[in-house]
Amino acid sequence: MKKSKFVILSFLSVFLLIQRAVAENEIIHTIPENGLIAIGVGVLLGLAGLGAALGMGMASSAACGAIAEKPEIYGRTMLFIVFIEAIAIYAFVIALMMATTIIG
Repeated sequence: MKKSKFVILSFLSVFLLIQRAVAENEIIHTIPENGLIAIGVGVLLGLAGLGAALGMGMASSAACGAIAEKPEIYGRTMLFIVFIEAIAIYAFVIALMMATTIIG
């Protein structure tokens, strides 16, 4: 659990550094709008994938332990894992919607 906190804090610090660089040097005017959308799509998919992977790892290991003790709760544990996977699928759909603005 401590590693995930450090990963989140490091991502936040990188985003704050980028925001400060953009604010000071007005870099945003040199990057075309399509490039900013592409960066946003990449960040969206990366963070959603990271969150889903961390959640899936924790939930799957807990589900394996719970199923070993009580096999009858298999369906409930799989339902929780499906909900975690749905978050990543929603992020992928939103990324596709954002990417279509680049093309069209």
